[in-house]
Amino acid sequence: MIEIKIDATESTNDYLKQMMRRLPVTDGTMVSTDHQTKGKGQRGSSWYFEVDNSLAISILKQFDGAKHIYPFQVQMRVSIAIIQVLDRWGVPDLQIKWPNDIMSDGLKIAGILIENLYQGHLKSSVIGLGLNVNNESMTDLPKASSLFLATQKISDISALKKAIYQEIMKELAVIDTAEFANDKERYETRLYRKGESAQFMTDTGRQFEGTIRGVSQEGLLQIEDQTQQVQSFDLKTIVFLD
Repeated sequence: MIEIKIDATESTNDYLKQMMRRLPVTDGTMVSTDHQTKGKGQRGSSWYFEVDNSLAISILKQFDGAKHIYPFQVQMRVSIAIIQVLDRWGVPDLQIKWPNDIMSDGLKIAGILIENLYQGHLKSSVIGLGLNVNNESMTDLPKASSLFLATQKISDISALKKAIYQEIMKELAVIDTAEFANDKERYETRLYRKGESAQFMTDTGRQFEGTIRGVSQEGLLQIEDQTQQVQSFDLKTIVFLD
């Protein structure tokens, strides 16, 4: 494991991408920090980070261009890897809220941001993870939680970081489109609110009740509306209302 640990940075993803522009970076290189000041998520959202109690890492994963990979497979495999580690840490009721949040008992404990680089195919991914670990209070964030709040145990952040890194690299070591169906099943088994009625709003402002049925190979969320029509939505066109 090649780890570059820095005291503070605005974003580990940005730091790693800047490194890649300046010099060759080895597959599997990880950037980590104890103080991320401007962590970000999907839709440009910010990520709350509590110094010394949270985990922020970014990993470079390079892919063999001889194999075709659906980019969303990377997201699925990374989510599954994190879930598997947190299962071993005793975190209860773990689910994946499409497309990039890890939930425990319905509260967000981690966010994933994957940024892909293409050269005619998926060449590499910068995999960012923000995880609330030993935070003892999330009073200003009622929809968030931490490993400590979920388990009532203090976690060794270094050991957790190593376990997550190893699991992500193992999941991404061998990956191609032939394995998509199996990846989809593993991902959807943990998909938040799958098969349950929920309220949604589209980017046009239309609100409707629907049921999540799964995800497509492009990573679109598939929702069945009350007319039993299944529609597919990308990240920019749909939001949960509950």
